[in-house]
Amino acid sequence: GYLARLPGAARCVVAFRGTVNSKNWQTDARLGMSDWPPTPQAGTPVSCPGCRVHDGFAMAYQELREEVRRLGEELRCDGLVVTGHSLGAAVATLATMDLRGGGARVDALWSFGSPRV
Repeated sequence: GYLARLPGAARCVVAFRGTVNSKNWQTDARLGMSDWPPTPQAGTPVSCPGCRVHDGFAMAYQELREEVRRLGEELRCDGLVVTGHSLGAAVATLATMDLRGGGARVDALWSFGSPRV
């Protein structure tokens, strides 16, 4: 993932790349389902009670979750635009749900070539 604050603005962009290597293909092939959200934040309602998502995409987002949150706070992002392609689009979808569920202001999600999440 990539997170950057736009010059002269408080809004940040979060971008996730698509499948580029064999580890990513293995992630794409993990076809089981996982509960979502993975671990609700204390004091916030579950954003999608009873939801289940693609296991590989959930695992990929979990690996980046804390870093995305940390950078968003460190850069003092006031509003996020989240984007991704292919595997990255699936991760961007989960990130948007998770970030909004945690109270972050996500202004837009732009996904390209997203598989079913």
